[in-house]
Amino acid sequence: MSPGFTLPAVADPRRSVPAHAGARVDAIEAALRVLGEEGERLQRLGLEGPREHCRQVRRFWGFVGAIYHLADPPAAAPAPRCGDGR
Repeated sequence: MSPGFTLPAVADPRRSVPAHAGARVDAIEAALRVLGEEGERLQRLGLEGPREHCRQVRRFWGFVGAIYHLADPPAAAPAPRCGDGR
């Protein structure tokens, strides 16, 4: 992590994932959305180190969302939308 850069709390990979499928999807989508916005902000500021870290954490949350989507019954929750195109 870059000195002086802190992830938004909603996107902290150390936080717990909710047990309920709907709450889990909401939390993962919130993390992905916030990290996307933060990545754009960091790009505008020209902060490549923090932006790369933000991108890596966003990939982590996308992966977590995909794993939970595979583990949850299909009717329980829709897959989180990454919107990253990856």
